[in-house]
Amino acid sequence: MSKLEKFETIEKNVKPLDDDFKSIKASLEYADTEVKDLRKDSEALKKSEKLQRKESKGLKTITPFYTIALLI
Repeated sequence: MSKLEKFETIEKNVKPLDDDFKSIKASLEYADTEVKDLRKDSEALKKSEKLQRKESKGLKTITPFYTIALLI
């Protein structure tokens, strides 16, 4: 077997591995992007919930005064 034949055999065996690695890399990049998006969504949701709690707490303190004002 000549060196060229050995090289071609090796290249033929490595090509599918290279394709598999490219596919795995693409899958990992997609998963990484999805995780980043989920983190952003989670942070936005936490901020929104915090704001809602703050507004709700503010309404709870205002409501009794508003009710008293209506009764007067």
